[in-house]
Amino acid sequence: MNERLLKGMAVVCRMLSLFPFVVLTEASVGKFVWWHYPVFFVMTVLFYAAGYLAGKITAAAHFPKTVKPLAVFSFRAAVLLPIAAFIIITHTLELSSMLYIYALPAGIISYYSGYRAYGQEYGDLFSMGWFGLFFVAVVVTCLILNFSNVPELYNTAVQQLCIVFGMMIVLASLLANQTNIDQRTRQRSEGKSVLPNGLRGYNAMLIAGISAAIVVLFLTAKPLAALIVKGIAAFVRIILALIRDCGPEMDYGPEIGGDGAVGELVESSDNSFFTIMWSLAAIFALIMIIRFRRQILGFFKELFAPLFRESRREAPQPFADEITDTLSKFDFARSRRRSEQRLMRQFRKESDPRRKYRLGYGLFMLRLSRSAFPPLLSDTTSVHSQKGISAFHREDIADMVSVYNAVRYGDKIPAPEQLEAQRRLIEELR
Repeated sequence: MNERLLKGMAVVCRMLSLFPFVVLTEASVGKFVWWHYPVFFVMTVLFYAAGYLAGKITAAAHFPKTVKPLAVFSFRAAVLLPIAAFIIITHTLELSSMLYIYALPAGIISYYSGYRAYGQEYGDLFSMGWFGLFFVAVVVTCLILNFSNVPELYNTAVQQLCIVFGMMIVLASLLANQTNIDQRTRQRSEGKSVLPNGLRGYNAMLIAGISAAIVVLFLTAKPLAALIVKGIAAFVRIILALIRDCGPEMDYGPEIGGDGAVGELVESSDNSFFTIMWSLAAIFALIMIIRFRRQILGFFKELFAPLFRESRREAPQPFADEITDTLSKFDFARSRRRSEQRLMRQFRKESDPRRKYRLGYGLFMLRLSRSAFPPLLSDTTSVHSQKGISAFHREDIADMVSVYNAVRYGDKIPAPEQLEAQRRLIEELR
């Protein structure tokens, strides 16, 4: 399947995971208007495109060492530009202020999603984390709409959320299926694509299981959601009953002045339903902040880190055994250069030609990790070849990768001239 099409499907899944935000935005005005949906997704796509462009410039541009930290921070903070444009357009058109609460967070999520998307494969663009975001947003949406006491609004929203979830499941299953095929077929002897035994049956079971889950979802989603909401409502009623028993009764009556005029309504107690709900929401928010304090602090540290130090995060190595069997014993807190020097010494001392060629491929991977096209966990040797050619503009990298496939998967012994060609290539990749 075309790789661009697969990447597009992954991005579509990301946009669909933000669908609960548009449902809340529509519900805030009391009705669902069909043309608001494409406008919302156009807004998120524009935020995504702006983030992707910023991420691409950050990764591909060659900034001076003294300027790079400030440049990285600037492109991360550049989300303020589309936010300002969004606020200006919303204010100029006199749109609902609910857009700032529901629609704008979706745009910010899209921006940072696009910022991190550059250089990723379709298998990394959509992951289970986006399903988690969708589920949390769905729960919040259902609770808010249920307490609006408009059954038609709530039922329509639940139906739309179920349909979108079904679409996400179908697209995610296609992506998972294609990722499985790629990982099983691309890394074969001499680059040949061979379909392993049992792969077709596995994929058929995967698709059948996902289809059955979708059918069960559509049959039970509405009753299950209604049951959960009834349980939450019963819990709230118990709390209110306890408060009424322990506190003064609420009495609303007109305040009559000395001249017989009726003044404003006076409330004898402030223990109202919304006060309780806001208190519960505040407690829940505090618990979430305490629970995820490290993730929150990590996000702000990563955002401002380029201003104080250059990131030294190691690029992930796709195959540990392709570099060395003792790679796990390396101290990753040390510099990458020292690890590369140790690997280079092993490469020069190795006498087994197959082992030597695989160590040379590990050196190639380390050199590639310092380029603008670093390797990812899901990358295959074919992708390594493409990234190497793009990063170093050397066509002979494809020949080296082809020989490596034969050595690694075909257990062939490389010829002396092939070892010499690999040695010269590694020395020239700086």
